[in-house]
Amino acid sequence: MSGSGLTACSGTWPERHLMSEGRLILVTGIPRTGIGDSLKKYKDWAKRSIKIIRLEDDFICKEAAPLVAKVFPGQPADLPHLLSLPKPCLPKLWRQALAKAIEEVKTHVAKGIDVFLTFHACWYHIGTREYTCCVDLQSLREMQTTPGVPKVHSVITLIDDIYDVKSRLSEPGGLCSVKWTKDLIVDGILKLLLILDWRAFEAVVSEKIAEAVGPGPCYTVAVKHRLDTFDKLLTPGLPKAYLAHSISQVRKLLSRTSAGEQARAEAYQAEVEGVASELRPQKIVLFEPTTIDELRFASYGTGDDRKWLPILTKRWQPPNDNEILWTRPVLDDEPFGPEPESWGTSGSTAPLFDEAAPVTPRAGAVAALMAAFEQKIRKQINARDHQLVQQSDFVIGYRPFFDGHEAGGVEEELDFHDRLKEVGIPRTRAVVYHPPSDDEARIPQDIAGLLCKWQGEKLIVLHNSSAQPLGVEIGSAIGKIAAKPGVSEGEVGKGLQGILRSAGWDMSPAGNAGALGGEYMLALAELLCKMGKEILRVYGSTHLDSKQSLTVVREVMDPSALAKKAMKVWTEDSTILTERERTKHAEDK
Repeated sequence: MSGSGLTACSGTWPERHLMSEGRLILVTGIPRTGIGDSLKKYKDWAKRSIKIIRLEDDFICKEAAPLVAKVFPGQPADLPHLLSLPKPCLPKLWRQALAKAIEEVKTHVAKGIDVFLTFHACWYHIGTREYTCCVDLQSLREMQTTPGVPKVHSVITLIDDIYDVKSRLSEPGGLCSVKWTKDLIVDGILKLLLILDWRAFEAVVSEKIAEAVGPGPCYTVAVKHRLDTFDKLLTPGLPKAYLAHSISQVRKLLSRTSAGEQARAEAYQAEVEGVASELRPQKIVLFEPTTIDELRFASYGTGDDRKWLPILTKRWQPPNDNEILWTRPVLDDEPFGPEPESWGTSGSTAPLFDEAAPVTPRAGAVAALMAAFEQKIRKQINARDHQLVQQSDFVIGYRPFFDGHEAGGVEEELDFHDRLKEVGIPRTRAVVYHPPSDDEARIPQDIAGLLCKWQGEKLIVLHNSSAQPLGVEIGSAIGKIAAKPGVSEGEVGKGLQGILRSAGWDMSPAGNAGALGGEYMLALAELLCKMGKEILRVYGSTHLDSKQSLTVVREVMDPSALAKKAMKVWTEDSTILTERERTKHAEDK
């Protein structure tokens, strides 16, 4: 047993003890992700001799000491001063440091010790205030042919929530420890935007590093993953799965004032955790999307009028600190600066954002920055989740139509899983849990979506000013008609027309509701049949039914049964993926 009260994955480390030489794992990540602390925590948990070599701290800064002393007399040869040296100095220092680090790698792997060689793939140069990369890919390629150095096992990029990274960078001497602008809220947003960009560049360079030292895999791992998940990632032969589930709809319900809606969201979160808890002990590496949780701002307004506020809402709860790679930042930094009550301008105590008050220039500027910030986070979520699917062997989808709302992110992830399989990358079927209750809740929502679409196309128009909204209530009534056995498209269309008229709406096939004549009546009949066909399509199936690369589980299952079903599908499919196919893929890659 480790000091954390957890036991290392059974059979993992004893198997490695038998190896004649240790393995080399390259670990990248931007500064203050907590890479060194996370790996030390893992080493203590695993209770095995592991060597952590930090390229910057152990070698590059020492190589740079004479230059730092010359350019910055009396200052320490640390990373901030290294990154203040003129850029032309840095590539040579990186190559010299790698050559010395390789000698230390050889010493330890010869003793059967696994070595984690860590470095930052992308630096932020303090002197020029720009991103720079001094990684020498040719030197890394040559390292792979150096006697005594094993082939790189894998390249792992560690990431953390940008808010925690900013907290660490705000410690004394850190990049974010000084104000960049007088406005503290703007200052906070600008720093968070920089960290987002930095992390994206780090990921791109890390992929290139993996290609240079290949054919080993390249993984992105959030440090809020469990220690035993990281341990299993280093274990040969274990399948890797990505757990896809609704997040945005859960967060919407949690933000509502209705206790019932909040309770539904909390129950769903508990279900997701239940499924994850059943999967984690299996012989499987489980990647979980909520180990990064950054799109959680307070807001007001709806649709195009929505304004994002520089206030963080509650995070999707990670496991206990002692169960995960993550180490808590020393500084409890407020990401956006001061508390809301001090957001006034010119000594005023009025809040920065007031729905009832005119928008001030400062509030408008902050709102524009927050809108850009929110969009950038969304794009990174999309890129990261695609990477998590790509580095997995299959996807486990949990209730993608929770509360009747389709999780767009889950749909994209399943589509990407499909495309990977279509281009010949070996994968097993995805397993998606879609119980009857979600289908019942989905149908009114989907039909309401169709009605709103048709209203936008002016095929449905107002009949009177007190019309009922084209929402779930009308969608539910139409869904009941579509549910009748053997109902035809025309019957559904006529039923739709009757319900809409009762609710204050009318049909307008030619954009002139109320017109008379044979042509109009014919066009109306055709429109009703077309609408009836669309409603029956929505009623009868989802995009899940069109995919060949997944198994949809519709019967009600508890988390344990669902986990067993997922593992059974993996086992069945993995026997079909022959060794020849896997070898061919590795050669092609």
